[in-house]
Amino acid sequence: MKKIFAASVAFAAFLLAAPSAFAEETAIPEGTFTISENEEFGSVEVNVSVEEFEALGFELGDSCDVVFSNGEKLEGIPYYNGYYTKTLEPLIVSYPGYETPRIAYNNGDPAWDVHGCEEGDTVTITLAEHGVFSDVQEAMNTVYTDDRADYDSDEEFANFRAMKGGSMKEDFVFRGCSPVDSQYNRAETVDALVEQAGVKFILDLADTEEKLQNYLAADESISEYVRGLVENGSVDPIGLASAYRSEKYMTALADGLREMCNHEGPYYIHCTEGKDRTGFAGILLESLCGASKEEVLADYMETYKNYYGIDEESDLYKAVVSVKFDDIYDWLSEKTPEGYLKEAGMTDEEISALAEALS
Repeated sequence: MKKIFAASVAFAAFLLAAPSAFAEETAIPEGTFTISENEEFGSVEVNVSVEEFEALGFELGDSCDVVFSNGEKLEGIPYYNGYYTKTLEPLIVSYPGYETPRIAYNNGDPAWDVHGCEEGDTVTITLAEHGVFSDVQEAMNTVYTDDRADYDSDEEFANFRAMKGGSMKEDFVFRGCSPVDSQYNRAETVDALVEQAGVKFILDLADTEEKLQNYLAADESISEYVRGLVENGSVDPIGLASAYRSEKYMTALADGLREMCNHEGPYYIHCTEGKDRTGFAGILLESLCGASKEEVLADYMETYKNYYGIDEESDLYKAVVSVKFDDIYDWLSEKTPEGYLKEAGMTDEEISALAEALS
């Protein structure tokens, strides 16, 4: 039986004396911190540990005011342990595995660039109001285990499956976790499934070429099958962040899809967890192949069932659909998959060739 772990939202009271790096304890939690740029996503890393930040009195579900030393401000943004805001909305986030809180725009442009930050800048974070967003935090607050024994199958553990719906070719476009990044203890399992599926090309949404080569050099457990695909040019690492509406993302994804069409399938598309960047790619490609909303939704939500045990019987199901799926699907439907790909730089002929390759 899978074990589902929920992170606690109860925190200790203020420390009697705050560390010297923080502002002196006041009636209202506040701290001033140096900041740095997260190179992968462009979010603003607040240079304090999550534990120390929360020891100042900040709690998940609070609203906070943010003032950068260059004068840029954000007012009343939520502090969550996941990306629970809608697309383009700002938040402070301490996602499981993050050592420090980050200031980010969910699926939006890099916060570091948006606010014109530079090395040496600082940020002051002040509590606006306790618990304003606690209902969202509590509804969405689920984390998963990285222990294979807690899952019913390798496929569930690796979040591995074939995309389907509409005219999509059966067992031809697979999706899931990274076969090279072992931070969630899944790469070795993914490798075996990729080989079993006979994958001939991998579109790596998460990594740059440099990161891919670093993984290969450092991790001996990466299979010879996947290494062979890399060596013969059948892995394309396009290093996306998560801002699927940005020009940079769209252009890189279009380039990756063009390259995919230059290779024989079956194909494997992944990011790190196979959840957000891969989730968008799934919605895009399945919709391009004429899948119904119900078909696209079923595939998208399979990820949340695999990781968190959230299915249609769960109290959290509607909340996830609203915050995650509907936010993407409704926007993309208005634009249309073809319109999105044309805006990304693909020609009508290239879009038709892509749909034909998947159908």
